[in-house]
Amino acid sequence: MTNDLGDIISSLSAQDIENLKEVAQSVFGGEERKGESDSPLPDLSSVDPKMLGKITSVMSMLNKKDSRVELISALKPFLSSSRQVKADEAMKIIRLIELIPILKEQG
Repeated sequence: MTNDLGDIISSLSAQDIENLKEVAQSVFGGEERKGESDSPLPDLSSVDPKMLGKITSVMSMLNKKDSRVELISALKPFLSSSRQVKADEAMKIIRLIELIPILKEQG
């Protein structure tokens, strides 16, 4: 499994990595981008329908239950605060790893 993950990560292009960063920032929260308006609704007039399909599949994958994430989540209350932070990071990494094949498949 470790080699498979390494192979997947090493085969990612710079654009794939940038896409992963953008998805991670939007999903897990990140810095607010400059130029965004205060409106709660984004301007969707220039959004490509294919891109919406990609976003939909990525979001459905993120909402999918994962037994590894559920296990870590169940153990989290019994961990020290520093390990709870690490558990949160591990859950985020698991979700991101699950996204890699979808992003590669959809270009």
